[in-house]
Amino acid sequence: KTPEELAALSPAEIGPLRAHATALLKGAGADHVIDTVADLVRYGLNAQIECRKCRRVVLVPASKLRDQCFAKSIPMKLDMVAQHLRCSCGHRGAKIDVTGAILDGQP
Repeated sequence: KTPEELAALSPAEIGPLRAHATALLKGAGADHVIDTVADLVRYGLNAQIECRKCRRVVLVPASKLRDQCFAKSIPMKLDMVAQHLRCSCGHRGAKIDVTGAILDGQP
């Protein structure tokens, strides 16, 4: 599927694709699949968040993202979090990538 076709899928259609991709990754030797904010915190990773409109990119510590999810009662799945994030340009919706970059103030 093309990225455009994937973007047009409903959450119900994405579930089986995600399960299949997870099985393939685990079969290929991947130890874990990161698809929740809790996974980011567990593995000491950060979120690289890109606005889908203006392409602004920010690095956010996983613990800060987790705290924002708790404060606003947002489900912890990364795809759900991405839908709720709002950029300073006013656009709602973002792309979240995982990064191991060390941010200022982190050990």
